[in-house]
Amino acid sequence: MPGKMIGTSAYMYTRPCTKTVRPRQNVFVEMCPFECEYSKPIYESKYVENVKFCKELEAWSKKLDRLYVFDYVSSFNQYQNPWPNVYSLQPNLKYFRDKGVKYMVEEGAYDTRHADMTELKMY
Repeated sequence: MPGKMIGTSAYMYTRPCTKTVRPRQNVFVEMCPFECEYSKPIYESKYVENVKFCKELEAWSKKLDRLYVFDYVSSFNQYQNPWPNVYSLQPNLKYFRDKGVKYMVEEGAYDTRHADMTELKMY
């Protein structure tokens, strides 16, 4: 549809890159790494979900001009518990930029004031 953007959020089993279809210019994919481990930069962790996410991100970055990441800066299971990602936020943003991500959302605990430094992390 000319003049319109069409997008999809890609979680877990919907995140792998297409093998034969090349999306049109007005299509974007929003990668959602919510199952990843965040205590160190996403690309440094050997955790299986991090490795998988990085491979999927790199595959999509070769097919899309508009790649988004919807990232999480708080624990959505327990807002009050520490979420040890302060030192991985900046390296992750640089990694996403270097892989061609054009748009980012950093979602914190938007519905409570009692999360682990959520204002700082979303800043």
